[in-house]
Amino acid sequence: MTVPDPLLAPLLDDAGDVLGALEAGSVPPALRKLAGFDRRGRRTPAAHRQLRRAVEADGPFRDAVNAVFTERPEVGAVLGSWSAAEVLARVGAAAGAGDLPLLASALWAARPEGWELGLGAIVATAARARAERDDEQELEAVRAQLASAEQVRRRADDARLAAETERARLEREQRDERKARRRDEVQATRDSVDLRKRAEQAEAGAARARAALAKAEAEAQRERDRAKAAADDARATRAELRGQGTAGPAGAPADRDPGVDAEALAVAADRAATLARELRALADRAGLARAAAPRRDPVRPAAAPPSRSRPGPESRGRRVPPRVPPGMVADSPSALDAMLRIQGTVLVVDGYNVTMRGWADADLPAQRERLIAALEALHLRTHAVSTVVFDGADVEGGPRRRPRGVQVLFSPSGQDADHLIVQTISQLPPSVPVVVASSDGWVRTQVEQQGACPVSADVLLAVLRRA
Repeated sequence: MTVPDPLLAPLLDDAGDVLGALEAGSVPPALRKLAGFDRRGRRTPAAHRQLRRAVEADGPFRDAVNAVFTERPEVGAVLGSWSAAEVLARVGAAAGAGDLPLLASALWAARPEGWELGLGAIVATAARARAERDDEQELEAVRAQLASAEQVRRRADDARLAAETERARLEREQRDERKARRRDEVQATRDSVDLRKRAEQAEAGAARARAALAKAEAEAQRERDRAKAAADDARATRAELRGQGTAGPAGAPADRDPGVDAEALAVAADRAATLARELRALADRAGLARAAAPRRDPVRPAAAPPSRSRPGPESRGRRVPPRVPPGMVADSPSALDAMLRIQGTVLVVDGYNVTMRGWADADLPAQRERLIAALEALHLRTHAVSTVVFDGADVEGGPRRRPRGVQVLFSPSGQDADHLIVQTISQLPPSVPVVVASSDGWVRTQVEQQGACPVSADVLLAVLRRA
């Protein structure tokens, strides 16, 4: 019958103490190396296996161990109460008290009547207890899984409720926006009709002003003609009077025509000219109003007002951050694996920052090849496109082959890879989600300011080792 070593631990502990007390010449050959260990080193599972083989194979050593072990008071008490007729009762009592190893060691060393049956019962009882412990642990694991699943379900319900609330809010904003757009269209139509009426009124006013101007100009021309005719008659009369050498009525000048009021005619002509100028100014103002008024085109619907919805990340020039699944931390292998599976996500890798943690024992060319091969395998698994950037001041040429789904960049002379990483991200469209793998603090700060999601080199290595 095979008795497990843990059930003989008390006896094997005493065997280790006996071995430590032996003279160098009395140590069994198989235990010479173990004899140099301290007391704690002789009580390890590996030491117990060597001691058990020595006890079973070396008679004198076994007798010395059994003598020391059976002298212990608790061992004497166990053997004194042992009864072959009550094997199951004794084994059950020892199991309840936690003394199965002590009882097994006593029976195995002293071998009283019924010891084999007792050891069998002890082994069966220990196996049953171990199976019960395994079942309990498995039950606890199942309970933990159920609790985790319940937590995931609650999170999913919360996310669904949040999504429904957000959808209701967006629908409400869309309805409000449509109402506002309709109000603006109605107001624009009203404004267009009002402007058309004002233009018609201005055109009618300009027509009236033009007619009045023409009438005034005609009246002024007639007055000018009459004044001119009167002046000509007056001059002719004065000339005739001077030629005859006669004078007019007493007190009247000789050059005055008593039958014609030339001054009244001149005043009328001046008034007519003034009226013509005022009418012309009025017509000019009416013409300006007509020119400023809109054309009498058919009324068109007003253009839709600009959208009142909030500007998206692209309109603000801010990069769209990668979406981290609910319940996950961004800088973790599970979150990185999930982000890389989102279509369009680009992975940018700080080359040597990752290889020095993953393959520090290899030279630089071998480090580069291993990282590129791992990223290519990651592309085949997740379809994620990656760009790996190395310091290129001391690199001649590029990789020996063109990897699939991986772009390899080397920084030019005078520039390190950190700045090339930041420059590479700034050249990507803002709509492209970017994940940057680097443990460099400066790089992580710079890329996070650009809207990228930084993860550590160790997180990327953990994901690469899954591929």
